[in-house]
Amino acid sequence: ILFRLTSGCPNECAFCINGRERMYSFPIEEVIAYIQRSHQSTGIRHFNNWDPNVIRFRPHLKKFLKRIGELDADIHLRFDMGLEPDMIDDETIELLKSGRVEAFTIPLESASPDFAEFFAKPYTIISAIRALERLKQANYDLSLCHASYIIGYPDEELLDVFTVYHIARHYNLISTPFPIAVLPNSPVFERYG
Repeated sequence: ILFRLTSGCPNECAFCINGRERMYSFPIEEVIAYIQRSHQSTGIRHFNNWDPNVIRFRPHLKKFLKRIGELDADIHLRFDMGLEPDMIDDETIELLKSGRVEAFTIPLESASPDFAEFFAKPYTIISAIRALERLKQANYDLSLCHASYIIGYPDEELLDVFTVYHIARHYNLISTPFPIAVLPNSPVFERYG
């Protein structure tokens, strides 16, 4: 079952529409009540958060994970839209573990040095590797986690794509490529459209 904690994004990534929506969060107790009702009435144990940048609301996410960890229920969470790697700190890792988060996506995006700047990403492949190393040191089981990366960026070299793929394999992540979408009125469209 899907659930939302937040909506919108402060980033203005050149290929994404989420940054064009104002940011807001949903009340934590209402979200938890929804999860509990769904679990009790259906027996479903797995809940998937579908927020594009939930970790951007770090205090909100941390409070939610603390509350979920306190529940007396066999509930498991996923954050498949991803957690920005530059925002994954040691406290967040502990809350992911105690908050019953069994999987999430780490956006590796690209190994191209030009990628983060051109696409206006606030993080790079180096940020992702640092986060993965922190997770590994904390003995976080990454085997159900995904590594997303963009394919189809015209200036990207094949070596960049294989580098990201090998990083995903090295950390035992599920490799999840996705094709770039060129949106009108974006820098990507202006350059390549």
